Amino acid sequence: MEVRPDKKKVKAKKKRPVEGGTAESSGAGAPPPPPAPAEVDMEAFGAYAVRGCAGGMVDIGANIAKLMGKDLSRMLQRGAAAGVGKVIITGTSEKISLAAQKTAQQETARGSTSGVRLFFTAGVHPHDAKSWTGETEAAMRALMKDPLCVAAGEMGLDYDRMFSPREVQLEVLAAQLRLAAETQLPLFLHERDRGVDRGAALGSHKDLVAALDAARVPPARVCVHCFTASEADLRDYIARGYFIGITGFIAMGKRGAALRAAITAGALPLSRLMIETDAPYMKPDGVPPALGVVGRQNEPCTLPTTVRALAECYGLPEGDVAAAVTRNTLAFFPRLGGGGE
Repeated sequence: MEVRPDKKKVKAKKKRPVEGGTAESSGAGAPPPPPAPAEVDMEAFGAYAVRGCAGGMVDIGANIAKLMGKDLSRMLQRGAAAGVGKVIITGTSEKISLAAQKTAQQETARGSTSGVRLFFTAGVHPHDAKSWTGETEAAMRALMKDPLCVAAGEMGLDYDRMFSPREVQLEVLAAQLRLAAETQLPLFLHERDRGVDRGAALGSHKDLVAALDAARVPPARVCVHCFTASEADLRDYIARGYFIGITGFIAMGKRGAALRAAITAGALPLSRLMIETDAPYMKPDGVPPALGVVGRQNEPCTLPTTVRALAECYGLPEGDVAAAVTRNTLAFFPRLGGGGE
């Protein structure tokens, strides 16, 4: 739901990573990760990690489908050192979903030697809805049958930039909801309305809820990921029984202040919370430099910063929050418990 930077080329400026979603889904491509340190500073991670979750914390959304080799291995090693046990790679198009599947399968075949198990989602982001064809639908159906595929998505509505026409977004969302119903997979949803600096809201929240109601989706199978919108929208989603994915946005000083206030005020019960990085986007403030996460790039090992910000909102020990969120996540994504074994 985060407002993306304008993707029009500007000669005098360098491109910046797109936040709150994937650049791949709009054709821009995420920037390559910065060079990683050769070794993980275990002493630094020992002081930073959140412990107490059997099997480790779960990052429910990371855009790392194209990472390979040492870059992927080092990222996963840092994640494991921070207390992360599972990462779900986000699929945002046919191409990216296939890449996510390949990455998860290869890491599983290697025995998840880093200590982090990989899974993936299969779906078409609303930016790419205009590319949907019968072949895309067939590919998504096949991907969703893979035991490592834990959810249908990332799918939904994005009215901020309208890279795909509104009517097309709604049609493709409906098609993906039908596929999810066939496989009984939970939903990993994207919803973003037009930014306040761009004009009046266009009703993405209302349209998403209407689409889910029309498809008779069980509320307990809905996760609205990367939530950064209003307290009113948050309370409405919760009243409907949906789950909410929170990123490092919660730990961003001024930008995350309204969301922190909403959660502190009780808008998001702990029982409906899951956590994610949306890597390489949404890096929280306050990540220790010793972890080796350079610049604006985000990755799964920063989850403890998000957990600590949430623990402050709830007034609970960080370990209790991490454990509760992990229980929610394992219940929401049934294939996390058995896929790839």
